Amino acid sequence: MDTHDRRAGLVAAAGALVVGLALTGCGAERPGADGAAKAGSGPSPQITLEVVEEPAMPLSSGAAVPESSDADGVRPALGVLKSPDLGPVLQDGNGRTLYLFTKDTPWPMKTACDAKCREKWTPAGPVTAAQAKAAGLDPSVLFTFTTPDGRKQESFNCWPAYTFKGDEKPGDINGQGVGGTWFAIKADIPRSDRGKTVPAAKG
Repeated sequence: MDTHDRRAGLVAAAGALVVGLALTGCGAERPGADGAAKAGSGPSPQITLEVVEEPAMPLSSGAAVPESSDADGVRPALGVLKSPDLGPVLQDGNGRTLYLFTKDTPWPMKTACDAKCREKWTPAGPVTAAQAKAAGLDPSVLFTFTTPDGRKQESFNCWPAYTFKGDEKPGDINGQGVGGTWFAIKADIPRSDRGKTVPAAKG
């Protein structure tokens, strides 16, 4: 093998390593090329990382409740609520505020919200990297995983996201500060740091 071939091989190997590190950002399992799960950099029996690639719907941000943005009247999957009390926080496609639970573990990612907890707190569905970008988020903060009961749940900076059944209408923030452990997720997350920064809104 000549010098050029050796250099090309090293570049390819380095690229594969970078991709592997990016996909294991939350200590999750990651799908291999054949779709089979492969172990990440840390044990995580509770979740399986998935890459969501379906086309993104347009985002309408800046309003208290996201407006419908396409011809079919479908809300965007991710929106931004500009709360006078909390600042910009994330909403789902129904205009419901997204919350994090400080008892969850971001690294390796585990959920502490059991069946009784989920009677009030619903795991947030997945969104795409394009939708994260449209909301002003770095896609590196976005990880979709499967919980032990088979639900698809989104996380932001490795913190699982939920909606609160006590929010009666779009734009409500009634879940903020519940039990001192539930907080709306800030919309201004600069980039992923494996959950070290808790993107919790204060107010």
